[in-house]
Amino acid sequence: MRPSLLAAVLLVLLSTASSSTTYTCPRGCTCNETTVACTSTTGLRSLDKSLPVQHLVLAGLELTKIPAQLENIRNVTELDLSNNHLSEVNHLGKRIRRLDLSQNRITSGKLSKIPPFVESLNLTHNEITYLPLHLMKLKKLRSIELANNPINCTCETLHIRNWLTTRHVWSDQHIKCNAPQEFKGRPWLQVKQADVCHSATGGRAGGYNWDDYEDENDLMLGDQAQVDDGAVEEEEDEFHKDY
Repeated sequence: MRPSLLAAVLLVLLSTASSSTTYTCPRGCTCNETTVACTSTTGLRSLDKSLPVQHLVLAGLELTKIPAQLENIRNVTELDLSNNHLSEVNHLGKRIRRLDLSQNRITSGKLSKIPPFVESLNLTHNEITYLPLHLMKLKKLRSIELANNPINCTCETLHIRNWLTTRHVWSDQHIKCNAPQEFKGRPWLQVKQADVCHSATGGRAGGYNWDDYEDENDLMLGDQAQVDDGAVEEEEDEFHKDY
């Protein structure tokens, strides 16, 4: 091989080596090209933004709070925090698209911290009693799991249910009402908002005046929520400023 050609080949090899990202897999975790799965809390302090991870699994670690280091790992789009003891939802990056928080202790008031662009959200087996209006800001949401929560089918919760349905947000498991008593154990799709949203004077609360439907499959055709896309667009603008 001619010296000039050899020099060119060496230059390419050196350039490739210097541009590649090297990292050490945290102790107590297994790593592949895009996934890090931890089986102990030992290596959590070693998590840093140099990890080229897209899917991070921190399930079953008995965590009581989400590690602050997660804010620094901006490439994560899929995060599994299931089967822990979490009661707070914080330190989560805005790029997360799939989030599993099942089997924790999350309450309704903490749902405002859900990343704004999440597409798949698993909240089964938590302590959620109602759905806050904040969920309507999750414009990218495509699937949500809420089974095995003590859901109180309030007027507000059914308003969110209607919004989820009109946006074709999917749920694999039936979501059942835990309250009011007359609807306890009934799938929430069988509860008409008109039967719940009564004002103290006997009128319909919140300005809703839904028609009655004979078939539960028709329930959502008129029992619909209005979507405030303006608030969501403001959050998207803020997101793009950050990146």
